[in-house]
Amino acid sequence: AAASECTDASPGHYATTGSTQQTPCAKGYFAVAGGLSECTPCPGGTYQGEAGATGCRACSPGDFCPEGAAAPLPCEAGTFSNATNLAAASECT
Repeated sequence: AAASECTDASPGHYATTGSTQQTPCAKGYFAVAGGLSECTPCPGGTYQGEAGATGCRACSPGDFCPEGAAAPLPCEAGTFSNATNLAAASECT
């Protein structure tokens, strides 16, 4: 097929070289635009629990979210935080 017959992947999806269909971004990843060959991991301090996402959600108070998180992780026993967007357990105090 000619390149002109190819269709851009939709936002929230990606397509690698030679793809016959698009693939939704995995949990913890996103694609804000269409036509991408790979999805971007959610940055530290954010997460995404849904596949096929176009963005990430802020980590909630009492939790931390490392890069590529599919869900917030709780601060460890004996630590806490009322801040959002923590990227590591060490940021819980």
